[in-house]
Amino acid sequence: MKEQQYTKGEWKLVQRESGSLIIECGIKIIGQTSRASTPEEAKEIQANAQLISAAPDMYEELCQVRDMFNRVEAVRRLQGFEKVRRAKTLRVLAKAEEK
Repeated sequence: MKEQQYTKGEWKLVQRESGSLIIECGIKIIGQTSRASTPEEAKEIQANAQLISAAPDMYEELCQVRDMFNRVEAVRRLQGFEKVRRAKTLRVLAKAEEK
């Protein structure tokens, strides 16, 4: 899988004196919001900024879930192969032993 090129590290949400929000990682600014003109707009801007700041953590978690599903699928394939091999082995042994 290709290495993702997003800014690594903890993305933090910081409120500026102007009322806008920035999403930063260390000294890098990842994103910035405009100032809200209404309380409702402020809530929406805050929620959007929080979601964006959580993106790297969500991405990493989704990668872990994908990898877990891949491992589960590999085990299922192996179990299916195991059942087929066992059945064939028992048939061959029965034939060889004339049972």
